[in-house]
Amino acid sequence: MKNTLYRRLEIALYGIVLAVSVGVGAVTERLDYRLWHQTISAEIANVNQSYAYGLEAGISHLIASANGLAAAVHLKPTMTDEEFSVVASRLGTDDSVVLNIALATDGIVQNVFPLGRNSSLLGTDLKTVPSQQEGVELALKTQQPVFLGPLDLLQGGNGFILRLAFPPDMKGTGVANQLKMISIVVDGTTFLQKYTEGAANPQIATVITRADSGALIYGDPSLLAEQPIIREMATPTDMWQIASAPAAGWAKFSPNAPAIAGLALLRIFIVCGVLWAIFGLVRKQKAAEEQLSDAIEALDDGFALFDADDKLKISNRRYHDLYGTSGDLLHPGASFEDILRGGVARKQYPDAVGQEETWINRRLESHRQGGRVLEEKLDSGKWLRVVERKTKDGGTVGFRVDITELKTAISAANAAERAKSEFISVLSHELRTPLTVIMGYVSLLLEVGKSPAVKELQGAVEADSNPEVQKRLDLLVGYVADLASRAHRSNLQLRSLINHLLDFSKIEAGKMRLDIADCDVAEILENISHAFREIAEKKGLDFKVSGTTSRVDADPIRLTQILMNLVGNAMKFTDSGSVTVTASVRSDAVLFEVEDTGCGIPAGFEERIFGDFEQADDSFIRRAGGTGLGLAISRKLAELMGGKIGVRRNSDSGSVFWFTVPLSRSENLQSNPTSDAVVSEDGRLRRS
Repeated sequence: MKNTLYRRLEIALYGIVLAVSVGVGAVTERLDYRLWHQTISAEIANVNQSYAYGLEAGISHLIASANGLAAAVHLKPTMTDEEFSVVASRLGTDDSVVLNIALATDGIVQNVFPLGRNSSLLGTDLKTVPSQQEGVELALKTQQPVFLGPLDLLQGGNGFILRLAFPPDMKGTGVANQLKMISIVVDGTTFLQKYTEGAANPQIATVITRADSGALIYGDPSLLAEQPIIREMATPTDMWQIASAPAAGWAKFSPNAPAIAGLALLRIFIVCGVLWAIFGLVRKQKAAEEQLSDAIEALDDGFALFDADDKLKISNRRYHDLYGTSGDLLHPGASFEDILRGGVARKQYPDAVGQEETWINRRLESHRQGGRVLEEKLDSGKWLRVVERKTKDGGTVGFRVDITELKTAISAANAAERAKSEFISVLSHELRTPLTVIMGYVSLLLEVGKSPAVKELQGAVEADSNPEVQKRLDLLVGYVADLASRAHRSNLQLRSLINHLLDFSKIEAGKMRLDIADCDVAEILENISHAFREIAEKKGLDFKVSGTTSRVDADPIRLTQILMNLVGNAMKFTDSGSVTVTASVRSDAVLFEVEDTGCGIPAGFEERIFGDFEQADDSFIRRAGGTGLGLAISRKLAELMGGKIGVRRNSDSGSVFWFTVPLSRSENLQSNPTSDAVVSEDGRLRRS
């Protein structure tokens, strides 16, 4: 039914447009018929005037160029080809119009520009050229500009020639056979096109002839029989006639009648086209609305659009399904606040229970501001990510994404992380007790030679005076002590692993507590020197410790732990050379550096090496053992104390591990300047 009404309305409007356009066209044609002849005559006169102005400007430009060149010749009557080319090139003539510029004495060409394609003209006596003899003689006789053409040119084709004869001296006393003459040759077609292009009108035809002889200069001579409008134009030599008429000829009836009819027809087409487009847009809008509705319905997420008054305009089925409890409230025209309050009243939002008004006001504020992303829990147990954005007209577009599975996965991951930390912590504590017992027994075995039972056995063997038995007993005691020593080292390594696991689990669980205090850097360095001096001597390493007497805000135990880890690694991975520990003040922090000449860090591992359970991929490092936790724990401890940690590779060999710790708040660099400190070979601090 609606489509039929639209169709009838279209037909009626088309008929009205047709009738009005035909009537307006008829009236317009009668008025135009009276005015047409006057209008076209004035337009043709303007065209003739434009032709005359253009041609006069072109000829004047050539005369000015000739006068300029004549002035140069006065200054230097005799010129070389190069000098003449320089002067001629500076006249500002258009190369596309001017074919050549020649300087002749008594009609004989002495110089020409450009020389290359016109060199054959040199020495030519222009007075002997039949097509040009008249112009040459007239120029030499009158010593005034002579403009003739179109003429047959020596280099082929036809064109116009401007000639100017003048005496070589400024006084004008030269005789005829000493006169200089400048000839500027222009291409006929190009000259006329350039200086008449602004006057050309495709609806008006123009012909140019000489007034005295009727010789054709430009255009179709048949136009002269069409009663053209004529304007005369003076040139330096003669008069030209510019004649123009309508290109289609003078019509007996208004030539604009077809145009008027065409305009009327065009008006009909335009108006009908606009009407057709309007009705088409209406149909397309309806189709687009249906397509948009289908696309919104196809979304996996909930979608809703509220207008500038916060009234619901459109929503998809998914949006209704997600808010099932308040689904009946989601109808076009319902305000967001009414929908929200209805859901709260039905206990749809567990977070709102007990604080309904506060929760509603907070949610309304977020909705009206737009641009926020929040998470919303529903009574069905679903979690939604709410994304709302403002439109240019003040409306609100909202998406509801079901993130229930994501929330469940995150909860499961957090639970697994807690379980892992708890497992590591419990396992480490459970291992510590038997390990302590084992270390106790191993310590006794280390001193097996001092035990009463062994001493008693050694005494009995000595009393028996049997050297062979005594020797075998000593070997047995030494063998047991060696096995105990190996077991002791393994126990120490296992205890270090357990301690690392405990520290790591505390940090991961956020239970690591630091006792930040005012620490003496020199004292900590002295402790490091004592701890590693003997190890360095056994490996034959040059071990140097130096630093500052400044104080830092740090946990002394954890600060020492970081240094122990870094220096221990340096000792472990350095077979020869040196290990150097330094501390220096950098702005508001103390920079600790541990430099070694060991195997170094492979390229690309500078960042990865501080990750959890990370080790450089090197067989030597793997043989040295380790959990890969020491550097990770050091990084986290440094960050917990407000510092940073890193590593850089030396250009030769080895690496430099560094970390920073903030200076103590009580440190006053002006009143209590710091000094350098060096730890001597005996492990004691020396201040300088």
